[in-house]
Amino acid sequence: MSRVIVAGEPPSTTAPPESKSPTSEGSGASNANNEKATGSTNNISLAEKVREALEKGLCGYELYTPKPRETKEEGATTLLSIGSAAYKVPYVNINDIRAWSHVYGTASAVVLATFGRKSVWKMQAKLLGRPGRPGPSGSGDPDDPDDPEGPGGAWGGRGTIDPAAEEYKRTIETESQRIGVSGTIIASIAVIALTLPSLSQTHWVARASWIFSLVSSLLAVYNANNQVWIVAYLLLGNRVRAWIRGHSKGPRAYIEDDNYQGPYLAEVVVRSLVPAPSSVLIASAPGLLLSASLYFLLIGFGVYLGFMWTRALDDLAGPDDNRDVFIIYLVSLIFCFGLCSIPDAAHDTQETDTVRGTILDNSKNLVTRYEMSERRHKERSKEIEDNLKSERRRTERRGHMLEPSMQIDLLMEILKELKETNALMKLRTIATTQEDSY
Repeated sequence: MSRVIVAGEPPSTTAPPESKSPTSEGSGASNANNEKATGSTNNISLAEKVREALEKGLCGYELYTPKPRETKEEGATTLLSIGSAAYKVPYVNINDIRAWSHVYGTASAVVLATFGRKSVWKMQAKLLGRPGRPGPSGSGDPDDPDDPEGPGGAWGGRGTIDPAAEEYKRTIETESQRIGVSGTIIASIAVIALTLPSLSQTHWVARASWIFSLVSSLLAVYNANNQVWIVAYLLLGNRVRAWIRGHSKGPRAYIEDDNYQGPYLAEVVVRSLVPAPSSVLIASAPGLLLSASLYFLLIGFGVYLGFMWTRALDDLAGPDDNRDVFIIYLVSLIFCFGLCSIPDAAHDTQETDTVRGTILDNSKNLVTRYEMSERRHKERSKEIEDNLKSERRRTERRGHMLEPSMQIDLLMEILKELKETNALMKLRTIATTQEDSY
């Protein structure tokens, strides 16, 4: 029995009851016996199963695109095109929230969009979509027990880990070092800002902002170091993916289970190809705290400079010096933030960088992985069959040579040939000559 995906509804952890018919039970048992007798795997059926399930279950990840209104005025058409281009940046975020709501639910999507970082989510999702090196099964699945890059380990040393998981761990370590240096600098500036002259005569928001900046920068450094320790304990590639996913079951566990069919299979497979909200929030916490400390540091400077101008707290400055300094501060702040946000907005308009594009790309890679496994399985089966045929032919030839009748016929042919060539007389003459010489 299949369950239809409802937008905003998280999938349950229990599998739906399996519907069996009287005719299908006997056929299923016979098929299972045939597979056990032949020793073949079910990679072909698995590839078709995951392909059909994802084609039916991913239809709910469409983009919401508003249709422009028809107008006959040329000026209105130009304004509509400009407005559409200006609305394109927040529009991508709306689609991301819709995709998150479809996977996690509305509440989790709002929390993830508020306190999580989209870049962290994409990095973790791409790691879950990248397989390890192909193992003996040929699937290249990091959750495959036959894959050496999955649960395998090196005896007496460090466990094996695939390059994708190793790259993720290095990225976390590098990011933590960067956050540690940046947080230390921001904390030092916040401490110095609390000693500025005439600070008690300004608004209390300036001091509160700098105190919050100091505390959040220290917590950012602490969380970054704590995250490095958490990731460092994950020695195997499948452990890294299990921590990101929130559970140890990968896509293969659901695909090989006959209880998961159709849209419900697509739902649980998609959930296993995207990171859990908890892992995204944990990995995003240091960067979020560092950004908050920087923002509140700048807010505190803005409030301080504004009250220095409005209350004329600097007696040594000119009549308009504090005003000019405050205006230059605001202009430089707006210019810098605009300069940094434009490339990010233009980059996020690409399909592969959206949440929907990442989910569809991981699903496509999963189908491609199973198709490659199917082809490798066919090639290995053909190679094994050819080797068995060659070995059977060699065994038959050896058996014929060991038969007594074949040996007698061969000896008779040799004696006949020796008699015709008079070789036995020559050998006898040579032997007699050698005895006389001794």
